[in-house]
Amino acid sequence: MDFRGKKILVMGLGRSGIGALRLLSHLGAEVLIYDDREIGDPETLDLIRRAGASILGRSEVSEGVTAFDLAVLSPGIRRDHPLVRSLSARGVKVIGELELGYIVTIPYRIPWLAVTGTNGKSTTTRLLELMFRRETPKVLAGGNIGDAITQEILRVMEEGWLPECRAVVAEVSSFQLETIERFRPVTGAVLNITPDHLDRYDSFEDYALTKLRIARNQGGSDHLVINLDDPVLVPLTRELATVKVGFSSGNPVGDEEPAAILRKGWLAFRDGAGWIELIREDELLIRGRHNMENCLAAGLMARTAGVGWDAVRETLEEFRGLPHRMEYIGEFEGVRFYNDSKGTNPAAVEKSVEGFVGGVILILGGRDKDGDFRPLRRFLGSTVKQVIILGEAREKIHRHLGSTSEAVLVEGMKEAVDEAFRSSAPGDTVLLSPGCASFDQYGNFEERGEDFRRLVTGYMERING
Repeated sequence: MDFRGKKILVMGLGRSGIGALRLLSHLGAEVLIYDDREIGDPETLDLIRRAGASILGRSEVSEGVTAFDLAVLSPGIRRDHPLVRSLSARGVKVIGELELGYIVTIPYRIPWLAVTGTNGKSTTTRLLELMFRRETPKVLAGGNIGDAITQEILRVMEEGWLPECRAVVAEVSSFQLETIERFRPVTGAVLNITPDHLDRYDSFEDYALTKLRIARNQGGSDHLVINLDDPVLVPLTRELATVKVGFSSGNPVGDEEPAAILRKGWLAFRDGAGWIELIREDELLIRGRHNMENCLAAGLMARTAGVGWDAVRETLEEFRGLPHRMEYIGEFEGVRFYNDSKGTNPAAVEKSVEGFVGGVILILGGRDKDGDFRPLRRFLGSTVKQVIILGEAREKIHRHLGSTSEAVLVEGMKEAVDEAFRSSAPGDTVLLSPGCASFDQYGNFEERGEDFRRLVTGYMERING
């Protein structure tokens, strides 16, 4: 598509919207901006001015004052937004920022590898990127992790090596998959599907099927890496046209034969007619069953793209994990502290808690996404000795946990950390794994995790002082 001179509406000016704005401006489009919020940040306004873009009001968009050639949505804007419906009714094509990035790279024939799933996307995407980088620096990575994919494409364009790019590695969310049309990764992965974002979707089935859109355009020459232990995912993928490649860290729920498994302490991969035991589980610096699954998935994806075994093994040996994803903060008087602020749904909390044997003081809460916290009851009194519940969802979470006496309800993070220090004893683990969004008190999960880390380290310093 030639974007020069086209009138393109960018809806939503968060990270993705700004990436789309900058890329479209670089490609010669006439960019118009709409955001539900007032755009008052001086830096953003200066960016809009330098890009030659214009800001439109709601009436200018809804009443068709301007004829648009295309509209690009940020992931945070729902497809049922009144202005999106108005645009569609007038015949305006509406795509997402991910789709825009894919369209721009089509002429260069760059293979895309894309990771989705409820949990583990960022870790798997980062592992996959690092496996590629063992062999070449010419890899482009982004999406729902790091910079917007359009921002990364623009950077590589400006640096002049987009035609030599070996691969695009992207983390993609269900929100981004809602608005794809041509997007076709040569290798996709669905790591797992558990209830999440039910405040946005009509049902869990609707959410699950949106995840499977990653394979919508795949054919017989493409690969889809799937978790064979997931009872929701496996039946949904049976009729897909793509080549399915499965991994398992436990007991597969279907008849498919795994191509990667956790076996007798080894991460093992099928290699031709046989198997290669690539690395021992206890040699990895990251812990937990969910991280073993992430490693298996990343290794399989890399191999479908021709990355060598040495690059896969060396990456797994050295990877220390990502901030806010089971991040080890430190130990104080025999108590260990972990920051898992990225655990924004109950299933993620379960995976994190399963990595410990007991003495866990669990900090839960934030803004509810219509999550079900009742499955966490099985940990109370065994793995979890105390639950500290904060934020908007604290009353609901307390009810779901059976109004247990092992729970303490607090307003915010400072109270939670104070309580954790008061109630912990040598040998315990304090784990922030909220199971909720952060938007009741923070701008994002990173801010929440950084606040937790700051409070914990500050508390240690005060006591030492």
